[in-house]
Amino acid sequence: MADIENPVVATDRGKVQGIAAGGAGGAVSFRGIPYAASPVGELRFAAPRPHPGWTGVRRIQSLTAAGVLDLLAAQAGDRAREIYDAYAARLPQGTPAQIFTAIGTDALFRDGSLQIADHHATHVYEFDYRPAEDPHSLGAAHCVELPFLFNTFDAYPDSPMLGRVGDSQRALGHGFGTAVAEFVRTGSVHDWLPYAPATPARIRHFA
Repeated sequence: MADIENPVVATDRGKVQGIAAGGAGGAVSFRGIPYAASPVGELRFAAPRPHPGWTGVRRIQSLTAAGVLDLLAAQAGDRAREIYDAYAARLPQGTPAQIFTAIGTDALFRDGSLQIADHHATHVYEFDYRPAEDPHSLGAAHCVELPFLFNTFDAYPDSPMLGRVGDSQRALGHGFGTAVAEFVRTGSVHDWLPYAPATPARIRHFA
């Protein structure tokens, strides 16, 4: 029998199963779908390559630790266990799927940025804001900082990435926008030290 609430959809790379957000007939979220081959090793700064695909049904929400290790081994070889354990220590309450998502997020968005920052005088930030009410477990979403930077909250009145917008969100946006504007204008920020290699304390967090 088909699972109406958590449907399986066939893509040209393999099958994926979604997660129903509000029961049958509601929105369905498909998470953890790789849109390209992992940008690691010789692919770090290369143009995106097609993902080789997978067999069976990809159920990111039901991944086990062993399943994550199998996926990591294909990308990181003998370092799979070391990588998994490091992220599991950072996310002690995280499920294997959440740990795998964190690893993939850093590989796609964080690691390469820091490699570039290691060789240039620049400032590095992480926009860690996540809505207080987060029923879809989106966390700190990619590009969520844009409404804060441009003060365009009103354009997204029902955005699950933003949640309820009040004085604290607008204050965060003002502080973030002020720092960005000062950097654009002067090349530095008076209360923000430039990034230094392997110095996480120099990364400014906005949350």
